[in-house]
Amino acid sequence: MSIDLTLCTGLGCPLRAECYRYRVIAHGRRSSFATPPFVAAAGTCAHLLPLPTIGEDDVRTRAYVLWDADGRPDDRADEHWLRAEAELNDELGSRLRPVG
Repeated sequence: MSIDLTLCTGLGCPLRAECYRYRVIAHGRRSSFATPPFVAAAGTCAHLLPLPTIGEDDVRTRAYVLWDADGRPDDRADEHWLRAEAELNDELGSRLRPVG
């Protein structure tokens, strides 16, 4: 399923590093703002869409899946947690283009 997301070119916008509309790698239907919505005089953007974050519950769920797949060992909780965080960060990063 693809999302109909209005994208932003980020031209002249200092907020683009934190904006999903600029950073997302779009698949499917795309539309863009005719002009970037950043208002320099106010330093704001009414269309800023914050980047998604990875929550503790997301990490906990992924770590549980890794722990279960690893045979449920008693002594490797930290390893599974760190692996879960890394995997989730990699997945998120693969959906975002670099700032530039």
